[in-house]
This record gives sequence, structure tokens and C-alpha cells, in this order.
Amino acid sequence: ATETSNEATPIAREIAAFIKLISAVAIFLGAAVLAICLWFNFDPIKSVVLMIGIIVANVPEGLLVTVTVSLALTAKRMSLKAVLVKHLEAVETLGSTSVIASDKTGTLTQNRMTVQHCWYDYMVKATPAAKNIPDFKAKLAAGGADVYDPKSATYEELFKVAQLCNNARFLFPKPDEEGFQCTEEEFPTKMNAPDFNMLMCPTAGDASESGILKMCQAQEDALEYRAKFPKLFEIKFNSTNKWQLSIHQTGEKTAPLLVMKGAPERVWKRCKYIMIEGKEVPITPEITEKYNEAYEGLGGLGERVLGFAMKSLKSCSNTTKYVQKPSPNFPTEELTFVGLYSLIDPPREGVPEAVAKCKRARIKVFMVTGDHPITAQAIAKQVGIIDQEAW
Repeated sequence: ATETSNEATPIAREIAAFIKLISAVAIFLGAAVLAICLWFNFDPIKSVVLMIGIIVANVPEGLLVTVTVSLALTAKRMSLKAVLVKHLEAVETLGSTSVIASDKTGTLTQNRMTVQHCWYDYMVKATPAAKNIPDFKAKLAAGGADVYDPKSATYEELFKVAQLCNNARFLFPKPDEEGFQCTEEEFPTKMNAPDFNMLMCPTAGDASESGILKMCQAQEDALEYRAKFPKLFEIKFNSTNKWQLSIHQTGEKTAPLLVMKGAPERVWKRCKYIMIEGKEVPITPEITEKYNEAYEGLGGLGERVLGFAMKSLKSCSNTTKYVQKPSPNFPTEELTFVGLYSLIDPPREGVPEAVAKCKRARIKVFMVTGDHPITAQAIAKQVGIIDQEAW
């Protein structure tokens, strides 16, 4: 984008070409009339005036007005469709569009992430959406081979990392504001009501973190849980690392706990161990193969997958002054991988139809996303950017 030059719009190029053509014709006719007048010995001054008159007569004086009025009328029609046109030339340029590059999250999708599955102990488990808390707890109580077990030793650690390595929080608007009406004091009681919709609760923070927060909140209050493990240090998520890290106090006499969340391939590279049934096991090629199968399988469902890892900082204390630069004074390698969470962000209504219209108009649609290619491919299939039969 920084290297793109200011190119003329298609209509500007066509008008420039038309003006050159008219100018050439006008000059040719003017020169021809002047030559004929001089050949027949007409008054030179009158001949020059006649030449200028012919050239001026060929100038399309109404062209500017016609183009401006046409573009203005089109811009007015577009305003009725909630499209604000800043430059009139953009109206015509939009009609000449051949490629559309669209963001995925929030544009092609609803930006309402919801946890769907988790992976731990080599097993992919369904994670019921915490839309209704009583119904959610009933599903957990019923259990089943396909539903995760909250009492599993490995899942307890996965749940802990997901809760602590998370900066999302619930919002509690004032009583006179529209939308979600609930105070912070009323929230623990109201969320257990049968008609309470947890997924509609407004949150502040990243969409993925908000989805994990709502899932965890259904099992245990997030604020109370985080209060048990005060945060000592944090490295926020960035596009370079593609992971987020925080260090928490676990007790007055116990070692601090480092937790990490981020792109599974980045987190996995920093892990030497994996937690199986609550015990740390060295990672082997066979384990890596099982992890890849689970990762690709969840991504193939169109779900965004996040990896979670942890490490007990036995060499550090709760009073350690943690620093990241010039070099971290805490380990970021040889972590213990605890599991995966996968979240789904359903496509917006009308997006597949809009993509189909673009294709019928011979417009290529591209999706811009930071998700794993497998996840991006699955979403692209759902909205019609990629044809199902092409893959």
C-alpha cells in the first residue's frame, strides 16, 4: 500500500483521451481553414480570427457539467444505500472494480467468537456454548464421550491458563443506557436465570478472549478466579510473536506460574513437554503427529484454534522484578503444552449472496485474515469465496 502511486481513475483517463482527440480534430480543422483562407488571399487577421473561432467551437463546453451531474446523481443514489462518497470520481471507479480484498473478522463474519471444542489428553471434546447457564451445567452433568470433563486433571490446568491469560472483561452499562441491563453486583445472580443469554453479554477485549471468558464464566466467576492468582507481569499479544504471556502469583510460598496463549504452531514450538492426565510428558514425534491431526481437524471445521501452555517458575519468586528487554529474565522455552481451544465465528447473514453477486459481475473476492490457512480455507468455503468442488 505504501508503494502504490496516485493513478488516474478510469473515467479521468477516458476523458483525457477524449479531450486529446477533440483537440487534435479542432486544431486540424482550424489549421485547414487558415490555410484555405490564406490560399484565397483572405484578410490574414480575419483568417486567424476564423481559425480561433473554429477551434473554440469544437471545445465540448458541456462535458464537465454533464460528467459532474451524472456522478452527483449516482452519489445521491448510493447515499440511499448508506454509502458515503467522498470523491465523485470514486463513483465511477467503484463500477470498474475488478478485485475486492475484504477483512474476515467482523466483515465477513459476525465477530462473535464462541468456544466449540477443546483438545486435551489426545482427545477432541465438545464445549457446549454457555448461552444459558442452567442448560450448560446440565450438559456437563450429563457428560458423555464427546463432552469435556471439567474434573479432568489436564482440563483443570487448561481452564486455569485460559482464565489467567485473558484480559477480556464484562461491561456493565449504566441503567439509563440501552442494551444489557445488569449491574456488577447483580451479574452472578442473574446469569443463573433460565432466560439469561450469556453470549449476548457485552465485553471489552479481543473477540477470541471474550468468547473464552464467557465459556469460563459459566463454570466459575472470572473475577474471583483471577483474584486468586494476582498478575505479576504481562507481555501482550502482538502480530510479531503471535502469542500472549503473563506471570501470576500462586501463593505466598509457592513459585509463580507462567501462562501462554496464542497461535498453536508458535506456542507448540516453545514447548518441551505436554500434559497428559495431569502429568508432564516429553513431546515425541508421535505426540506431535497427534497434535497436528487435532489442530488441522479443528481448523478444517472453520474454527479459530488457540494453543495454551504453562510453566512453574521455580527459580523465581513473587518479588522478582520481571523484565522483557534487553533480554527476558524468565524462561520462555521448554514450556508444558496443556491443550487447545477452538472458537467459531459464524458468517454474517447475506455474505454468501453478496460474494455470489460479485462473482457474477466478474469481480474477484479475496479474504484478508491472520488465521491459519486451514481455518481461512474453511471460512472461505462457507461464504463462497472458494468453490466447494474446487478443493
